[in-house]
Amino acid sequence: SSISASTVKKPLYLGVMVPFSTRGPSGIDLIETVKLALSDINNNQTILNGYELKAEIGFSKFNPASAIDVFIRMVTRKTIKVGIIGAQNSRSSEYVASAAKSWNLAQ
Repeated sequence: SSISASTVKKPLYLGVMVPFSTRGPSGIDLIETVKLALSDINNNQTILNGYELKAEIGFSKFNPASAIDVFIRMVTRKTIKVGIIGAQNSRSSEYVASAAKSWNLAQ
C-alpha cells in the first residue's frame, strides 16, 4: 500500500537540553516528559496540522561550556530547529540564549 502525500507530515525539530543521561528529574525522567508532551501535540489534529514535532536531545551537564557545545552541535546538524528547550540552569541558559539570537531561535 502507498502513503498519500497528504498523510506524510513534515518534521519540525526542537533542540532539547537536559543535564544528564541518568534516571531522575534532571535526566531520563525529563526526556520522558518531553516525549509525552510531543505525543500529545502530535496526536492533536488542531495543533501543527500537517507537521510532526520531534526532539533532538543533548546533555548540557549544568555547565555553560557543555551547553554551548550541545547548542552548536544542534544548530549545525541538517535538521532545522524551530526552538531550543533548556539548558536547565540560569547560567547555562544565558549563554545559550545569547547564541540562539544568531540563529533566530526561541529559547
